[in-house]
This record gives sequence, C-alpha cells and structure tokens, in this order.
Amino acid sequence: MFHVTDFTAPPAPATSDSASPNAQGQPQTHSPAHDVADRIAALSRPRLLVRAARFAAAHFQRSRDLRGILRAQTTPPPLRALVQLLDLEEAVNEARLRGGMQYRSTRHIELLGAIIAESAVLTPQADPARAPAARPQTYPNWSGISDCRRST
Repeated sequence: MFHVTDFTAPPAPATSDSASPNAQGQPQTHSPAHDVADRIAALSRPRLLVRAARFAAAHFQRSRDLRGILRAQTTPPPLRALVQLLDLEEAVNEARLRGGMQYRSTRHIELLGAIIAESAVLTPQADPARAPAARPQTYPNWSGISDCRRST
C-alpha cells in the first residue's frame, strides 16, 4: 500500500485566529501544508498502482504535465496543485472502490504520479553530507565465463 511518510510540511507560524489549545494548553497551528501532509500520509493504495505511479512520477515534468492533469489554464503553485490533485485522486479512488464504469486506471496512475512528484517539490531535500555514502554496485559474474577463459 502507498504510504508517503517522508513528506514533512514546513513549520507554520502561530496565529491567534486559527489556533486552538491542545492538551498541554499550547496553541495548535494548522496550516494548509500540514493538512496536505496529513492527507498524503493517510493515502493507502494497491501496490501495483503505486509502482506504476512511481514510474510516472519519474517522468513527470511539472511545466509540461500539470496543466493537462488538472485541466487548468495556468500552472498553480505547488501547494494549491497538490490540494487539487488530492481532491481529484480521492474522487477517482472512490470510483475504483465502487467498481464504476467511469474508472480509468491510467487517470489514477497519472494523478498518483503527479502527487508523488508535487510532494517532492514541497519536501525539504535531505542534506547530502549527512546521507550515507553510496556503495558501488557490483555484479558477480554468474555465467562463469571468466573462469572458462582462464582455464583455456
């Protein structure tokens, strides 16, 4: 199932009009970025859809694809686009669960791919200095041809 757990919303400034006290009496802040992060974290989709969506996200170009997916005249800012994508994906997923004739898996995959790509735009990038060093990937010679060549 699809779980986006690495999305972290930027901290929201405390405002008196949207703050309500929590259990410790401290004001809670709810920003649109935090609401979107909660919605993304709550997504759970079949593995096959997620694998296809990751492939779609790898080939996603915001300037080229987003207006067509959202059917908009202009490209919206990332947070607004993500909210619209989540709303559209929710409606498509409900059609999938109902088994309706109007469900199109290709539309679902492009929406999920756009959500993955747009959430990457909003996610702060990890510090490369703190990332573990990538090990070079080596493949053993499974065919044994090198042993055969050495013996002749």
